[in-house]
Amino acid sequence: MSALPSSDSPKSVPEFDIFKVSDDPDTQVQAMSEMMRPAADFAGLGWSGSEGLEIVRMWLLDGVILTEMKMRAHVMLRRPIHLRKYPNDTVMVRHHLSGQTSNEIGIDAYHARPGDVHITDMTELWSGVATDVHFYGAALAHTTIGYDPARHPAHVPVVPPQSHDCKIADIFRYLITDAVHGQLEQANTAAAHFISLLRGFLDGVEADPVEPHPKDLRKLQMRAFLEKSLSNPELSTELVAEAFGLSRASVYRELSALGGFDRYVQRRRLEEACKELAFGDNTRGVIGEVAQRWQFSSVQHFSREFKRHFGVSPSQTVATWLFKLVPDDPHEMGKVTARGVPPWYAAI
Repeated sequence: MSALPSSDSPKSVPEFDIFKVSDDPDTQVQAMSEMMRPAADFAGLGWSGSEGLEIVRMWLLDGVILTEMKMRAHVMLRRPIHLRKYPNDTVMVRHHLSGQTSNEIGIDAYHARPGDVHITDMTELWSGVATDVHFYGAALAHTTIGYDPARHPAHVPVVPPQSHDCKIADIFRYLITDAVHGQLEQANTAAAHFISLLRGFLDGVEADPVEPHPKDLRKLQMRAFLEKSLSNPELSTELVAEAFGLSRASVYRELSALGGFDRYVQRRRLEEACKELAFGDNTRGVIGEVAQRWQFSSVQHFSREFKRHFGVSPSQTVATWLFKLVPDDPHEMGKVTARGVPPWYAAI
């Protein structure tokens, strides 16, 4: 079944929709994995076929690949090894419509909530864990929007209410909800405006912002300390208090913005364990080892908290086969791509 729009008109915007690739659920999930390869490796948590997928589609315009995705629990990971596969260094712009995600790029951890727009350098080591999320995405080459890793941060939040930032979100929504369903020429015009707004926004962004207030700097240092100590069995408020010369009460107060010490540490440990189970080598059958490595008192405790947080069990996460299907060579995309993906996508 063709992945192109039903009109097959050369004046229509080229579209790749996993639900148009095949009627077979497993083939649909494999097609989604291929579709995401320019941006990230992908694993669905415990999915059987396309269960949990509601919208997964992509459009190609001049200078930008647009995506719309709505899905349940998933993990995404960008490794530097992709630089040898995709010659264009890439940024991903995401406009989150619903759900929440927890992401890391380098030493920067951030959350994406409904309404947020984030620009992320996908040539860095990046990972994310999300549940019940719906977002628009735009993959662009560094050169297309003037992104300079030497000058710009690896993660740039685009935060309203500044008028310029609102325009970026507005044109982003227009592109995917209206422009891509019309004529190609008009859609490319809108995409050029979107790219122009991103260029203008990045012109005002510098890699080295104004030195933060000492209290804010301390919070950042605390978070970095926690991130480096997540696997440490001795991690406690007392250890943090000693490291920063504070009382326990001050530590609790400083970390309240993260949801509190206990909640933050457990959530981050669960997320790291989840990524290890989804993407790690030879993890099948070693859930107990992962639980122990991330300082859970027992497999039962780990499994209970994991299921509560992600909605699936650790064993379902280990059983995910999606990531294993991705071939090393982007030119060997397999039967799904050869049969169902338009030529412009196979050439990426």
